[in-house]
Amino acid sequence: MLRDLRISRKLALSFVVLLFLMVCPASAQNTIELIGVTSGEADGVCYVELTMTQSAEYNAFMLTAPERLVVDLEDVVVPDAPKQVMVENGIVKGARVGQYTTEKARVVIDLDCLVGYTVQSRSEGDNQILRITFSDSEGFVQNVTGALFDRESSNARVAVATTGQVSTRISSLKDPLRLVIDLEPAVLVTPFQQLEIGDEAVRGLRLSQYTQDVVRIVLDLAYPLAAVAREWDAATGILPIDLYYRLASLDMSVNEHGVEVIASCSGPMEPSSHLLKEPARFFVDVPGTVPMPGLESSFNPCPPITGVRIAEHLPGQTRLVFDLDYPILPAVTRPDASTLSMVFPTRPVAGKTVTIDPGHGGYAPGAIGPSGAYEKDVVLAISQILEQMLTTSGANVILTRASDINPTWAARIQSAQQDQTDLFISIHANGAIRQQAEGTETFYQTGRDDGRKLAMAVHSELVKTINRIDRGVKARGDLLVLRQAEVPAILVEVAFITHPEEEKLLKDPDFQKQAALGIFLGINQYFGGQRGITYDHTWLPELEPMQKEETSQILDVKLEAKGPSSQWLRDELLVLPEVELLWRASKLPPKQLERNFFILGPLGIPAVGLHPESNVAEAGSSGLAGTRIAKTAERGQTAFERDYLLYMID
Repeated sequence: MLRDLRISRKLALSFVVLLFLMVCPASAQNTIELIGVTSGEADGVCYVELTMTQSAEYNAFMLTAPERLVVDLEDVVVPDAPKQVMVENGIVKGARVGQYTTEKARVVIDLDCLVGYTVQSRSEGDNQILRITFSDSEGFVQNVTGALFDRESSNARVAVATTGQVSTRISSLKDPLRLVIDLEPAVLVTPFQQLEIGDEAVRGLRLSQYTQDVVRIVLDLAYPLAAVAREWDAATGILPIDLYYRLASLDMSVNEHGVEVIASCSGPMEPSSHLLKEPARFFVDVPGTVPMPGLESSFNPCPPITGVRIAEHLPGQTRLVFDLDYPILPAVTRPDASTLSMVFPTRPVAGKTVTIDPGHGGYAPGAIGPSGAYEKDVVLAISQILEQMLTTSGANVILTRASDINPTWAARIQSAQQDQTDLFISIHANGAIRQQAEGTETFYQTGRDDGRKLAMAVHSELVKTINRIDRGVKARGDLLVLRQAEVPAILVEVAFITHPEEEKLLKDPDFQKQAALGIFLGINQYFGGQRGITYDHTWLPELEPMQKEETSQILDVKLEAKGPSSQWLRDELLVLPEVELLWRASKLPPKQLERNFFILGPLGIPAVGLHPESNVAEAGSSGLAGTRIAKTAERGQTAFERDYLLYMID
């Protein structure tokens, strides 16, 4: 009985509690009130603060026409609602407070224009304060009002109208191919937008509110594209997002022609390329593209390529820089609109065996210079430098002597046998009774066409490199080392050691390097000619253009210094052989060809340019080999164009 009474009392108590909860809901027992709306300014930006008696959930969003920010406060009541609050401050024109539903209070902040905002919460005692700050700075929730697509040549762009800079997340999707650009924090204040675009790469654009604070742009693509967001332009309210094709791959292979590098792009490309020297490098610019991340690290170079650098050199322009062992112009072709092939020829000497014969040695000093320099010493120094150049380039080198000894003729000739070497080069310094004799000459065995071709290649490069008088290529039948050789063989007389100036040069380590370089390049030209390869060179000084008035003044000074006997330069025209002039002109940068300058050649070097107006040219001597004097009557018949005549070397 007592137990039943206790149960009845518990049931009665529960009924009373339930009845109380029905009459007085929990929300009523813990009512949150909005007790204040104020405004202010801090760090140059304005804010509105909402003060509540307790912490509350909220939702903020922007509306347009007119521009206003709406803040809904969950489970909040407004005493004496509705009310109009005067909080004008900067772009804030006022605030309206009302009881939107029985469980939700609404604050509408009227704005002078669309602007980004952020909402921050803090506690002060028992109260919670929401500060709503308005700014176009990054990190604030910005408003997006639309997006447009535009293309100009290789540059495509999506222009997004926003109230400020926002963060971007870019990703790609397949099946179908799409580019997704998420803007955050951002709110789309216009309806869902969809555009049909007839671009070669972009088929359509869709703009929508993806999540509460993320606006998503989806581009339907025909080709894979990369997107790069730029800085928001406060003057126009535009966030530019540039669209580029992706430089997607860089593949390398080795074939019979050399090292082939194939660059592939996700769409059509229009590349341009240039060869640079000191240090040697070849670069390719591909406008309208950005590189695939990690492309540089995946490329493993091999000679003549020593390294590669890949970067967005200018906005929307990829630059590929190939560092090279030596200046070599690759064969560039376009297999298709989105592919670029570059074949870097390997040194033709690689794998070849070259015999170098430093003349004389030991008890046979060879020719002796005015100051006592021995031919045997200078030619050994040149030969050892040449050996290093050839070995570095992958050739096998045989030196008939590596020290101050005099090998027998039989030993020298044995090195020129077919089973030991591919070619034979004997290096000498010339001598003459008359000290005035100077210049470079090269000999080959009479009747040997292979020797003539080798002599022409080496002699041409050597003369260009050391800038001595060209005494020509000559056939000889009385030189034992050439007559007995079973392979292409030549004898090079670098310069006259009996000429005082050339003796000084032959003793100079820098000149020895230049002489070795000339012979080295000639050997490469000889082997390269068999494969259709031509090598660029490094020995010409960089051309420094000068103003026309300045150049004329220098010419006048030089002519005056030469005295009245130089007046013939004003009446007669010194003309280079066409081949030489064209070769030199081909080395001039294209931009310089547009300038109205001429070249003054250093003493001992033929003029490489002409003044087109006064018909004068400067040279060290009118009797240099390979030049002729053209009388005034011939000037109208000359084949030389203005572009060739406008530069200064020194």
